[in-house]
Amino acid sequence: MADHWAAQGHDRPVFSFASSAALARQIESSSAADLYISADHTWTDFLITQGRIDDAGIRTIARNQLVLAANTDAGLADRTGPETTLGATLKAGRIVVGNPDTVPLGRYTRDALDRQGLWQAIEGSIVPAASAQQAVRLVSRGETPLGIIYLSDTVGNQHVATLHRIETTEPIEYLALRLPASAHPDADRFLDLLTSERAAEIFQKHGFTAP
Repeated sequence: MADHWAAQGHDRPVFSFASSAALARQIESSSAADLYISADHTWTDFLITQGRIDDAGIRTIARNQLVLAANTDAGLADRTGPETTLGATLKAGRIVVGNPDTVPLGRYTRDALDRQGLWQAIEGSIVPAASAQQAVRLVSRGETPLGIIYLSDTVGNQHVATLHRIETTEPIEYLALRLPASAHPDADRFLDLLTSERAAEIFQKHGFTAP
């Protein structure tokens, strides 16, 4: 996305990557930023209640899916077939998931597994991650054999193999908005780009789906 924007003659955007919660807390503390992208509604709702943003400008830019992935060196992909249930695979070892109290990935995971009656059964095997990025790193490095991560984080990642797709209780949506304190002249135009057909093509290339 940054390459496409810069190719149009604009200054290259500066991104700050962290969990939705961490970024929301920074905004709450008056961190200087022009746009905010959240992986769920929880933290945009939080900023609305804090009076930091207005819900009128929130746009859905992409969607994602949950998957149970295994480190490719763990050998689990070879032992998992179409007949293997999600519940059976979850018993194969420690599982990194996002912290459900602070990380959208973790909340989606807990809600999805709880609906299937699987969450309590694996609580003793869970390794909580402080962000979706940390969850991907841990399973990619083999520090845990399994991880529940976003489908988009498996694209181009040769260190993980997708074993199961996990249905969520609600759509996994990415929300973008301009922060009221932003004075950048291109902020609205970049937000428009994020909801354009070109952006949808870029998102789909990286494992996301259109909203």
